[in-house]
Amino acid sequence: ARTREYERNPNYPILAWDGKGTRLAVLYSEEGKIKFFVYDVLNRVKFNKQEITQFDQVQDMKYMLDENTLLFSAVKSGQSDLFVYKIDRQTVEQVTNDIYDDLDASFVAFPNKTGIIYSSNRPTATAAGGDTASLSPHFNVFLVDNWNKSEFKQISKLTNVKFGNARYPSQYNTSHFTFVS
Repeated sequence: ARTREYERNPNYPILAWDGKGTRLAVLYSEEGKIKFFVYDVLNRVKFNKQEITQFDQVQDMKYMLDENTLLFSAVKSGQSDLFVYKIDRQTVEQVTNDIYDDLDASFVAFPNKTGIIYSSNRPTATAAGGDTASLSPHFNVFLVDNWNKSEFKQISKLTNVKFGNARYPSQYNTSHFTFVS
């Protein structure tokens, strides 16, 4: 009997450059497992080789504030949520935990607000995420306050598209963001 265990996964590799452009984080699939390393461009060396077992699949990866912190959009137990990953400690902090698809995350710092900006099909910022929750037919851009360590994180809805989807949000100056629709 043939299995698909050794077939290539078209979703990998996923690459992310650090803010200085000197380190490249590489996430890839090998023998059905999610593997990870960092490549130091200046010294031409791979380090922090790891196996990441906390997720079924990682959909997106970006560096956050420092060269040790990554932001993942990943699938865990069938849900697509946001996670902060510490490379040196191999620890995961779950940022969102609901039935909505949370994708395309990146860290932002505006004058009066910092956090994680991302696309989601949640209908409102305060929507409950239970099994009977309704999904929005469109993706919109949301901002979550990641520094609030309480169980209920403050989420703000930043767009309200009626047609199409607001995807791949990104900060482009100190007070504005953009997205693809």
